[in-house]
Order: sequence, then C-alpha cells, then structure tokens
Amino acid sequence: TLRITGPFDDYNFAPACAVFPLTITAAPQKGSVGAAAIKSLTAEVSVDDGLTWKRAVVTGRGTTWKALVHHPRGAQFVSVRVKAVDVAGNEVEQTTIRAYGLTR
Repeated sequence: TLRITGPFDDYNFAPACAVFPLTITAAPQKGSVGAAAIKSLTAEVSVDDGLTWKRAVVTGRGTTWKALVHHPRGAQFVSVRVKAVDVAGNEVEQTTIRAYGLTR
C-alpha cells in the first residue's frame, strides 16, 4: 500500500508556482505475510489529468520516501503516479488523477 501525504491546506490544495514536498509511505497490505523491503520508489506527476507525466525527484529508503514536485504556472490540479518495487521483485503502482488542487 502506498500513502501520499503533504502539507496541504484544509481543502486539499497546495501552493501554485512552487516546489512542493510529498511524503510517500510504503506499507505491506493488511494480512500479508513475509513482506520484503522496498528497494526503489518512483513518482511522476501530471498537470493535464494524466495525458503527460513528469518524473519527480525522489529520495528515501525503507518505508518513507520524499518527492519534490514542481507546480507550473497555470496548472489547476496535480495527478500523482507512484511505483514501488521490493527486493523480491514485487511491484505496486498507484495512480490518482486530480490528487490535489493548486491555489491561484
């Protein structure tokens, strides 16, 4: 399971025209047995509802990762796609269209 959080306002909006930090937490699904450690995590963002994607800078290890997302001028919403791969080769990919809005 991948959980994406950040310093959003009460309405799930972030500042426009800014570099914005996201925290991505990777955790095994409830009830799973023998979960392996995450070896890589990638994040991509889209400001056109998933038509095009740009890779975000990601750092971290283990269960907590950070992504820096650029909010370009004129964008209204940000879609997020993250993919984690564990040391056993298992993968999970999660895409959220219009994950959060941008203030003007």
